[in-house]
Amino acid sequence: MSFPKYFQLGGFKTRGIWNHPRYLGNIWQSEEKLAQTVFNALSNDSSLEIILGILPSGASYLLLTYQQAHRVAQHIDRSRPPYPPPHEYCLLNYSKLEWRSAPFKKKGQTHDPSKANRSYSESDFSNVNLSDVDLSDEFILRCLARSMVEQIRLLRVIFSDHKYDLEQYPLSSLLSKIRVFSFAYTQWAFDQREYQERTVHNPTLKMIDVGFASADIRNIQSLQTKQYINLQNSALGQGERQKAIFQHATVEKVDPLKLRSEVQQVFSSGQGEAATVLLVYDQEKTLNVLRDYGIKTTGWKAGLKDLLYSSSESRQHRYGRSSPPSRGYSRHARSRSPRSRSPHQRRTPPRASGGPVYVLDMKRLFYAIFKRDAVDLNDVAEIFGIPSSGYNAARDADTLIRVFASMSEGPSIDQQHELRTRLPTQQQEQSIASSSTLSTSAVPDEEEDPNDIVQRDGSDQGFYGEESEYEDDDSD
Repeated sequence: MSFPKYFQLGGFKTRGIWNHPRYLGNIWQSEEKLAQTVFNALSNDSSLEIILGILPSGASYLLLTYQQAHRVAQHIDRSRPPYPPPHEYCLLNYSKLEWRSAPFKKKGQTHDPSKANRSYSESDFSNVNLSDVDLSDEFILRCLARSMVEQIRLLRVIFSDHKYDLEQYPLSSLLSKIRVFSFAYTQWAFDQREYQERTVHNPTLKMIDVGFASADIRNIQSLQTKQYINLQNSALGQGERQKAIFQHATVEKVDPLKLRSEVQQVFSSGQGEAATVLLVYDQEKTLNVLRDYGIKTTGWKAGLKDLLYSSSESRQHRYGRSSPPSRGYSRHARSRSPRSRSPHQRRTPPRASGGPVYVLDMKRLFYAIFKRDAVDLNDVAEIFGIPSSGYNAARDADTLIRVFASMSEGPSIDQQHELRTRLPTQQQEQSIASSSTLSTSAVPDEEEDPNDIVQRDGSDQGFYGEESEYEDDDSD
């Protein structure tokens, strides 16, 4: 399936595409006339379903399909729309437009100065090849995280009860069967080994526990949660952080060798050819842990683009030793300290995980929405209104599922940023669930751009607000 062409509606570098003397009054010189013309051509009322595209730079734009652009061209008495420029969007998702009569201020800048896009310079990505992105470039990865937030929202739409015209997307056949699960772990906080040794070369030596949680993609919540406690390190304390008991987890205490085997079993069993969406917190460190447990991560992909869209045209970054690792975490970096290893942790050949694996780093997705870093996963849980204190890898795995669900059920990424940063946690659920549009009336004219017209999401919205499912355990 070939990747369809889309027509950018307003924003940076649009006028050169649509400018034509036959356009009535050169409507594309005015965003207000542009919006009114598109509404008149495509909608019978004050709302319109349209596609939101996010470029590799992180910039977001409204897009028309060829059929929609053709109808607009006919509406203004032109035989066919202009040929769109080649753009590879990291994400295509639904949003809804509502017509507003507020005037738009004309822009003549040489870049996109809109509030949503001013942080993302298109020139930095004009010639980027998504297959060859340097994974050590934190700025690029954070820009791509914006598209990943929209990817999980689109995945939610696909498996929800809402009836959208999904033929507008070149969807992949991999969507026929998906499993979603999360992986979390707890390392001893007072490990005094050198940084490379405890994060890259042998990150599992002082592992206290690991946790897994699986979820139903159609009703995103934890279905099964498992905790494996490392008997060798179970007596290690975490200072002021106490052990927490997660009541809904199945707990098993194992020795290091058995723990390694169980981790490998989770990643290889019950998968077959099914695609896996793996939720982690800090993908770089997590993948180092999994590699140390003997999991083969070569071929794993960052984000859901290759899962959502046809593989014939979709290109995405790959994890694995053949990919450039992030700064400071090279698997080949040498430490001067000797590599101590428990006799139980004998090396075995890496085990492949079966079908394709798509990794979502919830730490970077958090940054994409809030535009700031979180201290740790407990910090993220608190911001999302999820009970969390102490340490428990199974509870953390469940938290990753809940955060994933909350992000996927919320509005578009820029709306989520506004709502989640403006409102206290307890008001976010009510605000997002009761309002499908975000008012921009207080935004100055110079901040207006066609992105701001897209202010209503079509998917179910809401946040988990359950009672605490764990309690602190003062025992070691």
